[in-house]
Amino acid sequence: MSEFPNSLSHLMAELERVDLRLRLQVLRRRQRYGQTIDDEFRGLYISEEEIDDLLASESTTQSEQEGLFLSNSPIALRMRQLEGEIPERLSESLNSGRELRLNQLSDYFGLTEFERDTLLICLLPEINTKYEKLFAYLHDDVTRKRPTVDLVLQSLLDTLSERVTEREAFIPQAPLIAHHLLQIEEESTVKSPPLLTRNIKIDDRIANYLLGSDQIDASLRHCAHLVEPEIRFEDLVLPHDIRNHLSHLTSRCRHGVGDVLYLQGPPGSGKRALSQALCTEAGIPLLVIDTASLLSGDLPIEKGIDLIFREACLQQAALCWNRLDILISEDRILTSCLNRVVEKTKGRGSPCFATGEIPWHPGSSLGDKVFVSLELSYPSHTDRKQLWERYLNGHHPKTANDPLSEVADIFRFTPGQIRDAATTAQNLAISQGYQEIPASDLYAACRVTSNQKLSL
Repeated sequence: MSEFPNSLSHLMAELERVDLRLRLQVLRRRQRYGQTIDDEFRGLYISEEEIDDLLASESTTQSEQEGLFLSNSPIALRMRQLEGEIPERLSESLNSGRELRLNQLSDYFGLTEFERDTLLICLLPEINTKYEKLFAYLHDDVTRKRPTVDLVLQSLLDTLSERVTEREAFIPQAPLIAHHLLQIEEESTVKSPPLLTRNIKIDDRIANYLLGSDQIDASLRHCAHLVEPEIRFEDLVLPHDIRNHLSHLTSRCRHGVGDVLYLQGPPGSGKRALSQALCTEAGIPLLVIDTASLLSGDLPIEKGIDLIFREACLQQAALCWNRLDILISEDRILTSCLNRVVEKTKGRGSPCFATGEIPWHPGSSLGDKVFVSLELSYPSHTDRKQLWERYLNGHHPKTANDPLSEVADIFRFTPGQIRDAATTAQNLAISQGYQEIPASDLYAACRVTSNQKLSL
């Protein structure tokens, strides 16, 4: 497996180890059943010759295939060798600062060694399709190309008592299933099949993550996007009391405290800009969720919420629920969704932001989380004028009447509306060939903006 980059060295060693466990299963099967399938059935089964070809590149000898004592076989010896090599590779990777995603995933979701190895077995066919034939051979069924719960238990565990105990790794409450790291599939032709016979598949996002991808989960692209914040507090025009409050919250964010901040205010009042500024100061990315798009998409809402928290964990990002107040309702389904968001927020160690236009106070439902609600009202006249000056960047008429003071007095805009109006005024001036924005274009842009509904 030396053809893989160094960043995957530790993962490849772990995959080789579970690959060898599967090879031991092949030898056990041959010892137990022998090679007794008649040629007339060839094509309806995975032949011994095909398995020999699959294993040939991995130094499996004919004497092993004929059933030598397994504990002394070259496969078993290689496994023991790997058990010594893997800690060395782990130490080497850590010392060189490489990212060990298998270890990180295990830490994020509290996986046991057995659960880690289960993920690895399910990752094998995502790397090489030869494992589909190997699984079919071990199932003695050419149509079963995915590992089953039973195959994983048989391959990774030696005793019946161990298998009975670890069977719980596949129940809905267990980390592999609760966090959607694995999918348990049912055959459409069988009603309520036993758990042991069900196929298991690694989730696509988890497979991609382990192999080095940072692309956001495809099923969330309609409602979520990742922001690498660049906005700083000095870029924002804020009342002094809010700025002082935020300085303390920023310090807590830098130390990894997972506070919950609810930002209430009209559209364009700077709620998301403020959350980005906090993340800039803390040095963490921000996963922004459009709650309305989540509700209107095809993805089941509760699963979508689970995947959002999982994605934030994989990205090591803070969360920002835009318009969370949509869920504040007497509707049973929306209330259930809000409760799910609150419950999962309790277990996060990173900051969580939520925005809305109406007040929200979760009371004691967040447990020991620190909850802060800040109301962002319309800026004062002085702040509005300052925002106009910032967004126009000097490209406005300097007259005795001071048009910026006049528009700040007449139009009580939010920061977002001032930004949009300034952009419109600049575009009007450019389209007419003006270097400086005339007062007439300034007023025209304000009238356009006052008749528009902002989405922010």
